[in-house]
Amino acid sequence: GDLHELSQNLEQKVILRTAQLAAKNRDIQAILTNIKQGIYTFGESGKIHPDYSEYLHELVDGDISSQDPVHLLTDGSGMSDGEVTELRAAITPTIGADVLSFELNEHIFPREFKRTLDGERKQILETDWQVLATPDDEVEKMMVVIRDVTQVRELEEESKEKSRELHLIELIISEKSKGLEGFFVGSAK
Repeated sequence: GDLHELSQNLEQKVILRTAQLAAKNRDIQAILTNIKQGIYTFGESGKIHPDYSEYLHELVDGDISSQDPVHLLTDGSGMSDGEVTELRAAITPTIGADVLSFELNEHIFPREFKRTLDGERKQILETDWQVLATPDDEVEKMMVVIRDVTQVRELEEESKEKSRELHLIELIISEKSKGLEGFFVGSAK
């Protein structure tokens, strides 16, 4: 009696928990499919985990899964070999270590850089680097979030140029109006 009842209760809890987990996994997959940012994680293997955002394909060329996470970002970026080596050197000891290791090296992780794909397509990418840690603050994985800000930067540059042009026009108008004022004052005499 009691054992059978306990077994049934346990089975119902397992079924409920499995359904909850499946729903959570569907939600996460929906986010990764629809978000307009490149998101990926990697751990001790040093390879990109197969669950990454679909939009990442818009930002990079080629196969993504199992690729080197540093190469994925820095390929075509113009980062020097020294900078890439420094980035790798900051990542390697971070995974498996205390979160403090990441925090001490956080300044090494690039936040924005330019790169060229296919030898012609230019991008300006912003990156956020985050650690995914255990409850004991041990870094289990790293997560990289990439946003293509190329159009935003182009619009900002365009806006600055228009602002400079307007300033020059204001100066010209100001000078011409001073000249006209002098002409009218002189004509009135």
